[in-house]
Amino acid sequence: YYSTRSEKDARKVGYFVCVLLSLGPPLFFIPAMAARVFMPEIPAERMNEVYALVCKNVLPVGFMGMVIAAMILQLLAASGITMLIFWETMALTVYLAMCLEHGRSEVREAGLQYLVASHITTLLVIVLFAQISQYGGHSFPAGGSLAPDTPAAAAIFLTALVAFGIKAGIMPLH
Repeated sequence: YYSTRSEKDARKVGYFVCVLLSLGPPLFFIPAMAARVFMPEIPAERMNEVYALVCKNVLPVGFMGMVIAAMILQLLAASGITMLIFWETMALTVYLAMCLEHGRSEVREAGLQYLVASHITTLLVIVLFAQISQYGGHSFPAGGSLAPDTPAAAAIFLTALVAFGIKAGIMPLH
């Protein structure tokens, strides 16, 4: 559901959604293709389960549930504060799961890089919510309440792109 102020804005949103729906699905195939190369022990008939198998093999018992719960609760958050609480819960849970093999130096280095990148994104998300709060207070503003052609909208979009891009691993932000 998208809310816009005018038919012209609705067309812009429609075009943007078409671009996202065109580019997004092919990106979902990249982890499955990488798993074929990096995890050849997964049989071909189970490749449709690659995401769950990778999580099961990488994350220890209990951590996968905590990460998934934090991810879902981020999406259900009604305000920036609750979203940030679940954002940090997910980040720290993944960090702890990564560092279970802390005896290896490359694991410690990867864990530190993840923690630094995660906290940079947290700071950027705080900046993002500070920008958004000018339009809706502590809760998220209503759809269409910010004109898309203003400098504030561009600043909010770019901040969100960099913050979530680092977290999602969009190159070259990762």
